[in-house]
Order: sequence, then structure tokens, then C-alpha cells
Amino acid sequence: MHPEILTFLGESPRPKNVTRIIVTALGAYDAYGSNVNGDGFHEKNLLSVPNDIRLGSKKYTEPMYRTFVDFARLYKNHRNKLHDHAYGVIPHSIYNREMKRVENVLDIFQDDPELVNVQKQ
Repeated sequence: MHPEILTFLGESPRPKNVTRIIVTALGAYDAYGSNVNGDGFHEKNLLSVPNDIRLGSKKYTEPMYRTFVDFARLYKNHRNKLHDHAYGVIPHSIYNREMKRVENVLDIFQDDPELVNVQKQ
């Protein structure tokens, strides 16, 4: 685990009614190949700043792996069209150069009725 994850956990109190977990979001294609869906991102792309993404009216200036924090939410079965159906957020993401992977902190809302359905499957 990247040391920055531990720093984040120590400095960022867990919100009330949230379960916080740490996950490996994805590995660099160069090291691990694609996932079961055929998705894969080369390390250089994960670390580069995309030139075609905007956050509101501003150009996005963070490395690609940080898009998890700014754009991703947790959804049941990838049904991600409506943000009000999200049952969690990603407050922190880091690229672990040694392990060649993106590591995320997930905050899962415990009081969301959708979470009950997700846990039963």
C-alpha cells in the first residue's frame, strides 16, 4: 500500500455513517494487462494529464488516475447515469509506482438503501 494512503487515513476523519475501505482500482496495462472487461491503461497514460477533460468550465489539470476522485462514484452493477443512485464516493486516489497500480480509498454510505441490496448479492 502506498504511504500516502496511510497519511490520508490518519489526517482525514471518516465521515459518520460511512464504511471506509482501500482497494486496488486497476493495475497498469504494461505490468498486468487488461482486466476482464478488456480495459487497460498504460502507466504513462495514468500519470499524464489528459488534454480533453474539463471539470466544469476549467481544463482538468490532474493526472489521469485522479479522475477517480473527481468523476467516479460507486454504483450497483455499473448503473452510473444518475449520481443520486451512487452509494459511495472515492475521496482519495494515488498511483503506486512500485506496484504499478492505482489505489483508492472508498467511502461507502451505510444509510443508503441501495447498499443493502448490494450486500445481499
